[in-house]
Amino acid sequence: MLNFLVILLLAGIGAVVRDYITETFPKSILGTLFVNSIGGFLTGILFQSVMYGSDFFNLMMLGFLGGFTTYSTFTKDQYILLKDKKYSHLLLYTLGTFITALLFFYLGIFVTK
Repeated sequence: MLNFLVILLLAGIGAVVRDYITETFPKSILGTLFVNSIGGFLTGILFQSVMYGSDFFNLMMLGFLGGFTTYSTFTKDQYILLKDKKYSHLLLYTLGTFITALLFFYLGIFVTK
């Protein structure tokens, strides 16, 4: 039960931090791209430096990073780009998000080796 409450608290903190960061990029998909890239970086650090599957790892992944990163906003942004027929932006945004998050994940692993 304690882990559940800690996950809730950390997810709330992650969501507030995400909102604060994305508000610095008003009406722009760059905030979501930035947050998801930083989330990838922090995931890489956790993956490399904390025992995978440990309580701390799970609390941070499910809690803070679960609230911080935002797949739902990413998907909403994709839908809007598709609806507005901005196909090249959609492609760049989608590939850019996946590629930068993965590169930042590896960067997180690299800096903690």
